[in-house]
Amino acid sequence: MRVKMVLWSLATLLTLTLIGCGSGSIASNSSGNPEVTLMSIAVSPSAPTVTIGTPQQFTAKGSYSDGSTKDLTKSVSWSSSSASVATINSAGVATLLTAGKTTISASLKSVRGSTGLTVTDNLTAISVNASENSVFVGGSVQLTAVGSYQDKRPPQALPGVTWSSSAPGVAEVSGTGLVTGVAPGSATIEAALSGVKGSLGLQVNIVILNSITLGPSAANVNVGSVQQLVATGHYDNGSTQNISSSVSWKVSNITFATINSHGVASGLHGGVVTVTASQGSVSQSMQMSVTALLNLISVSPVGPAVVVGGNQQFTATGFYNDGTFKDLTSTASWTSSNQTKVQITSGGNATGVAAGAANLQASLGGKNGTTSLNVVGSQYANLLGDWAFTLGSTNSRPSMFAGSISFDGAGNISGIEDSNTSSGVNQQVAVSGTYVLYPDGRGNIVFNSDACHPSGITLRFILSSTGTDGKLIEFDGAGTILGSMKQQNTAAFNAAAINGTYVFAASGVDASTNPNNIPEGLAEAGMFSADGLGNITGGVNDVNDFGAFSGDNPLSASGYTINTNGRGTLQLITASGTTNYAFYIVDSTRMFFLQTDSGTVTAVAGEADLQTAQTYNSVTGNFAYLVKNPVIVQQGQNTALIREAQVGQFQFNNGTLGGVRNGDGLSGSYIISESGVNGRGQITATDTYNNQQYTYFYYMVSPSRMLLLQAYWWSNLQEFSPAIGEADLQVATPYSTSTLAGNYALQAFNLNGNAAALMLMNFDGAGDISGIVDMGQVGSVTSVLLGNPFFVYTPDGLGSTNISMTTPAGTENYFFYLYAPQKAVMGGQSTPLAGNLSQQ
Repeated sequence: MRVKMVLWSLATLLTLTLIGCGSGSIASNSSGNPEVTLMSIAVSPSAPTVTIGTPQQFTAKGSYSDGSTKDLTKSVSWSSSSASVATINSAGVATLLTAGKTTISASLKSVRGSTGLTVTDNLTAISVNASENSVFVGGSVQLTAVGSYQDKRPPQALPGVTWSSSAPGVAEVSGTGLVTGVAPGSATIEAALSGVKGSLGLQVNIVILNSITLGPSAANVNVGSVQQLVATGHYDNGSTQNISSSVSWKVSNITFATINSHGVASGLHGGVVTVTASQGSVSQSMQMSVTALLNLISVSPVGPAVVVGGNQQFTATGFYNDGTFKDLTSTASWTSSNQTKVQITSGGNATGVAAGAANLQASLGGKNGTTSLNVVGSQYANLLGDWAFTLGSTNSRPSMFAGSISFDGAGNISGIEDSNTSSGVNQQVAVSGTYVLYPDGRGNIVFNSDACHPSGITLRFILSSTGTDGKLIEFDGAGTILGSMKQQNTAAFNAAAINGTYVFAASGVDASTNPNNIPEGLAEAGMFSADGLGNITGGVNDVNDFGAFSGDNPLSASGYTINTNGRGTLQLITASGTTNYAFYIVDSTRMFFLQTDSGTVTAVAGEADLQTAQTYNSVTGNFAYLVKNPVIVQQGQNTALIREAQVGQFQFNNGTLGGVRNGDGLSGSYIISESGVNGRGQITATDTYNNQQYTYFYYMVSPSRMLLLQAYWWSNLQEFSPAIGEADLQVATPYSTSTLAGNYALQAFNLNGNAAALMLMNFDGAGDISGIVDMGQVGSVTSVLLGNPFFVYTPDGLGSTNISMTTPAGTENYFFYLYAPQKAVMGGQSTPLAGNLSQQ
């Protein structure tokens, strides 16, 4: 019994051992022999190359640690690295899909083996085809190679074949299969691909080229386009052949057109050229027209005005894609958008029929040019005498200008000007130029080139306030500048006229730079006292230098001078240094000024106003305000750009502040006569929508007007910080739709489009607005009618409303705040367009 048990145990153990070895798994025995382990897998066949359509069987053989091997084909997991080339099933059979390479792998647990597989196309034959089996010496014929396949797919043209000629001295063949006859005889042309070859025999014949004809007969190519010209050879045996690729091509003027060796002509400039094709001693020439395409039509003058019954001649100029231009006045089709207001003849002569405005359009070849014409009943104002002006650019590196010009009543200007730009400071530069005044109070001023404006400059203006105040924008397409001009009182051109406390605000850029080496925004506000004898006796200022605020800075004693032309100089001294300014007198209550310190890139400009003498110990009431777009120096800074102005209403009530900012509610507090300075106060406001806090310092010019300095700073929005503005007491309330009636002038600026605009707007007192928009931006100037503008709803008793207007920038909604029947401020709800409105 004991012997039987031992034998049974040995048999069982041996059976388990054999099963373990046979399965490819790890096995052991009771005697302690080493385990048998799968060491590697070999995949065969090794790196085969197989044609598409032929299944390929792979096998997997396992090698073990005891030296034994085993067929594992049905036990392993099979895979292909590129399933688009070949797939493989669990039995190791690969299906070949497309030409290419893949790796076939077999794996069992952690052991893996692989081999490469190259799949080739099943191309079986190549046929070489040609339109003719012969070619003349000097002629050419195009061959094509067509492949046939084992899998019965349709024959197809073969790219990438290798071409060769059995006799290159008789017939040459290019890499694209173009055969050229070289000498009489015969040659075999062969095409080869993937070891498959096809051929065609060609005969090269001797013929004499008698003549060449060129086509098409009325050859024309547009500028910016191409045209295939064809050269046909006529031979002595009566045959003809296309020899476009074997002749020599030439054009008479390569600045108008060029032509390649295959006869493809390219248009460069409008005109007519002579094209010549030659082979040997035979040549032929033809005329080819090069047509410049009309890109756009410009109508001038831009946005003029006439009185009823008056005429205005317009000119249409076409600009073409070769850089040329042409007078199209007599060939263009002219139309008026409102025949009851303006009629226009076929030659561009317009007549004002009745008061109102119309868009006038010149059309030709699918292109249109448009401008407006305004018709008024009488001349609004005259433009004579001396006017002070100030200008500031809104381009990437701001430039500031201030000066005085005299209008002579005959279309000429003269005067002086100061400038502070990236090119440096210029002082007392003589100004000359011309102007035109339209009867609706709009017009143009042209400065001739000088040190301040090396290329000259054209400005558009619109007059308001009974013709004594003007708003300005650049109107020549060279840049974006806006400013203002005011009629001067020459009786104030002396030191004695400047007497009292003057409140000022200015903005621009400073002398420091950020890591991108870009000047940074700067704004300041304050007040100084002048004694009428040329002395500045004191004052205070606040400065926001790109978000770094310095407040309540005392001004030391300094001086000022005034020349008989109304230009003066002024020094303001604080603990941080002395700043020099040139200023231009408007009258004893107002002046424009410009920083003139040389050797820095600091450039600020602004306005100073005489403060109404009184003790400012309280501020009450509702003030409509506009904080201007801050100076955005250049895009590309690491910080975000904020491009909006701020428009709204401050509600002052015994130290408690309420109101609205860009449609959002405000709450907060204010202080009057802070630090003991008469008329200097501080506003702390919180936007109830985003819980953001804003700080402003204000200076009272009068009980109904204050100048503002934005004093807060956001660490990631510094560009938003250096800005100035104005707030005005809302009087004559309650307001209604009928409050606004008549013509109003608006200056607005849209920083997104880097565009400035002047609008002449007519309010009918019943909620409708009509008018004209003059817009200047880099590359263009336009003047068109406001498109279907209207009040969205009637202004409330505090003068607040929304207005929807259609301008060249599209239809937009604006916040609108009246502060007098003659004045209002407005700002875009979704676009950063803002400005102030004043009645003509």
